[in-house]
Amino acid sequence: METARGLKIRAPLAASLRRFAITALALYTSVTWASNNWAKGTNCVFCESVSRTLPISTAASLPRPRFRHALRAADVEGKYDAKVQALCQTDAPAAEQLMHAMLQLGLNPERESYDAMVRAQARNSKCKQSMYWMKLMLRAGFMPATTTFQQAMRAFAYRGVLSLAEEAYEGLVQAGGVPTPEVFTLLISSCGRAGRANKAEQWFNRLVDCGLQPNLQTYNAMISAVAHKGDSDSAEGWLARLRSDGLDPDQFTWGALVNSYANNQTDVTGAQHAFSRAQTALLDSSGGGGVCSAELYGALVKAVARKGDVAAAEQYMLEMMDGGSDPTLQTYSLLLRACGTHGLLDRVEYWMRVMTD
Repeated sequence: METARGLKIRAPLAASLRRFAITALALYTSVTWASNNWAKGTNCVFCESVSRTLPISTAASLPRPRFRHALRAADVEGKYDAKVQALCQTDAPAAEQLMHAMLQLGLNPERESYDAMVRAQARNSKCKQSMYWMKLMLRAGFMPATTTFQQAMRAFAYRGVLSLAEEAYEGLVQAGGVPTPEVFTLLISSCGRAGRANKAEQWFNRLVDCGLQPNLQTYNAMISAVAHKGDSDSAEGWLARLRSDGLDPDQFTWGALVNSYANNQTDVTGAQHAFSRAQTALLDSSGGGGVCSAELYGALVKAVARKGDVAAAEQYMLEMMDGGSDPTLQTYSLLLRACGTHGLLDRVEYWMRVMTD
């Protein structure tokens, strides 16, 4: 590349200058758009965050860009959307700035750009921003892809943000989308993580009212929701209902059931009995192979460790390790806490060595 004076600029430097120019324009348009909308009283998460960071006068004092038409031409060629979608994989904040720049310039992002933005925010556990871009997507007339919607709902469920999960569901229905059993399962999981077992049961009933058939994952989410509260009676009831629908419990089902007794903190015998039933059922099933998972053993260790039975907790730990399963960090922590509470410092040192080896 040569300048007007004949000076040669290397290709990497020229590319860097172009990237700097595009980034500067994106920052300018994002701040200007946010400050203008904030001045109008627009309720926007992005506007609020930018207005707290930069005063409105700072955005107004920035010079007007002289190469806005260049970005319009780039969008015609599809390069602008491609850049946003590529940045969503590596740099979500930069992609968000470019998306705001497109909207400020009057450009219409493609559906794939909205999909990529919603997934990027969900992948980074930015639940509010993921919901914000989903709303803009629906307002633009685009329906989120099934994988995009489920990934956002999965992020809401993992964080236990029940309000956003319900808002996403209502937006999907209003836009003409058809909810699937997987969507209801994620809603039930959100309720469970938020400690709302009664709300989880309401979503289960809505699934049935829609004419859908609950699957094994749906029942597992429901059992897990009541297990968080230590309601072992309800967990047993949902297990019976699962079997009445012709489904076979798996490792996760039994783990949630044992966990309901463990969280009860008063019925260690019930947890041990449920574990024995799990061993028998998994041995009889063709897929289980009779081997209990580390999570299932961990629930049993939690039950006996919380009750103060260190010897039984150590016995189950050794049995789990002999079976080829590696204890989780949470299981180690429960056992170490039980040993420390009873002043068994030698056992603390022993299990610390086992954990670090």
